[in-house]
Amino acid sequence: MLLTLVAKGPLRVLSSNPRWFTDDSGKAVYLAGSHVWQNLQDNGLIIRGATSSPPPVFDYEAYLNFLAKNGHNFFRLWRWETTKWTDRYTGNQVKYATPHPWVRTGPGNANDGKPKFDLTRLNQEYFDRLRARVKAAGDRGMYVAVMLFEGWEIQFTDGWPNHPFHTANNVNGVEADLNGDGSALEFNTIRDTEMGRHVLKLQEAYVGRWWTR
Repeated sequence: MLLTLVAKGPLRVLSSNPRWFTDDSGKAVYLAGSHVWQNLQDNGLIIRGATSSPPPVFDYEAYLNFLAKNGHNFFRLWRWETTKWTDRYTGNQVKYATPHPWVRTGPGNANDGKPKFDLTRLNQEYFDRLRARVKAAGDRGMYVAVMLFEGWEIQFTDGWPNHPFHTANNVNGVEADLNGDGSALEFNTIRDTEMGRHVLKLQEAYVGRWWTR
């Protein structure tokens, strides 16, 4: 039988010992869990031969059952920013990820062959999934770290050409590679330029949506 406990609200720093988190109980909460990269967006990472688009659908309920069976109470909902990439860590197999925070409306296709993103239109499917998975975990007594940004792909894979903020992939004329070096590492540190301020505004709209309707 799987033990079901409801999480007691967002964690906060325990005032009597700031090395620990606490919930509404006022007691220290010990966090332990198991990580997987598919628990928010579906993708083929580390799944041998999983190069399809759309990628394999992740069994989230089975994942929660596994965590509960092993007495775990914490995990991170991992976000993938690019739609398609390869990397040397998985034998350069093509990987895809979906859904994403913005609607793919076109006109025109992005570099991955699917409709371009409209960065002014947030994708309700993505946020509904995010909220539902956070709630499902909380209903099982588990705490979730919500990951809103992820820079690993930009640094260590060839994913930037398929990032929504690459100009070829959106209908808004947004290009976050501000210095044109093809890496967009400066994407993580918004600079004081007109485009930088525009990108920041779009990011803020995305961040503000996940906990609101």
